[in-house]
Amino acid sequence: MSGNIFPSWGEDQGKDVGGGWLPSLREVRKYEKLDPVEFDILAHRLYSIINEARQAVMRVSGSPVVAEGGEAMFAVYDAYGWTSSLACGLLLHVIGTEGFMREILEVQSEFPGIFEGDVFMYNEPSIGGIHACDQWSGTPIFHEGELIGWLGSLTHTAETGAIEPGGMPPSSRSLLHEGYRVQGLKLMEKGRLNKAVQNSVLRATRDPAYYTLDMRARVAGLNVARERIAQLISRYGVKKIKALLQQNMDSSEEQARAKLKSLADGTWRAINFGDWDIGPDPRFWKVALTATKEKDELTLDFSGTSEANKGPVNCMIWGTWGNIFVAIASQLFWEIPGNAGMIRPLKLIAPEGSLVNVQFLSPCV
Repeated sequence: MSGNIFPSWGEDQGKDVGGGWLPSLREVRKYEKLDPVEFDILAHRLYSIINEARQAVMRVSGSPVVAEGGEAMFAVYDAYGWTSSLACGLLLHVIGTEGFMREILEVQSEFPGIFEGDVFMYNEPSIGGIHACDQWSGTPIFHEGELIGWLGSLTHTAETGAIEPGGMPPSSRSLLHEGYRVQGLKLMEKGRLNKAVQNSVLRATRDPAYYTLDMRARVAGLNVARERIAQLISRYGVKKIKALLQQNMDSSEEQARAKLKSLADGTWRAINFGDWDIGPDPRFWKVALTATKEKDELTLDFSGTSEANKGPVNCMIWGTWGNIFVAIASQLFWEIPGNAGMIRPLKLIAPEGSLVNVQFLSPCV
């Protein structure tokens, strides 16, 4: 989805990530299917774990956006960063966060390495997520020297040190105007807080206390989920939990494809105009979509969409995937458990330089 080949080392090759072994993508995808009853039990156990973790995030955070508005997302991913199960206030944030783990595995696995207890921080929209306000923290799940999955927590943290207070500056003309962009810093290394990283982030904001609470809230959620996942593995065995992470996605994919098959083939077109007068070029902007459904696949083609706005009314590619997930998870596939499996039948065409796939350093929403 990011436009890059992933993993770059190939589907048949595993990798030493420093703190353990990452099996090949082909090995990760191969599993012994759980029987329907056990699958249902474990899937609900997993959801209850990440929902508890999300509640921990909301209780620790002092932000009204998180604690009262509920804009906090928590997810568990497989070893390669695909979303297996989620608990969220906004579906918008789910799929975009997968880009962060792609980046970690590609860039940091050899040096400085990925270790148990590490907590990585990101909010760079060209790598994943929506915009600078959406702060993500993630930690790997290891078991006996094997990387088996990831946990991720995202909060909307309003103060990011942008050119105007509040994190979403209407006068932004570049991503450089939108605040501090965190790109893979290790907030915690092997379970220990890196104070230099913490301080460098806090000194870039107008309200360090506010930022600190959200940052620690995400870590609190990760700690809760890590402990509960360890208990789940202890009770059911790592083989079944690894199978669960894959079967969650495969099951949703099967249901999504079946739903598409039940619908008539065809092509539908829609155009939406917006008078987004917050940039230096006020006029009507067009978002054009052609949806083509054939058998069990759906192509979403945004050709004809206006070029990027000079103001902050744009999406990078991960933001567009996030918005698509909102639509399909809540409208088309509303009865299917949400995860990365339900977007496998989808193909996205988003012209580079358009509102829905802006170039690096273009202002975002």
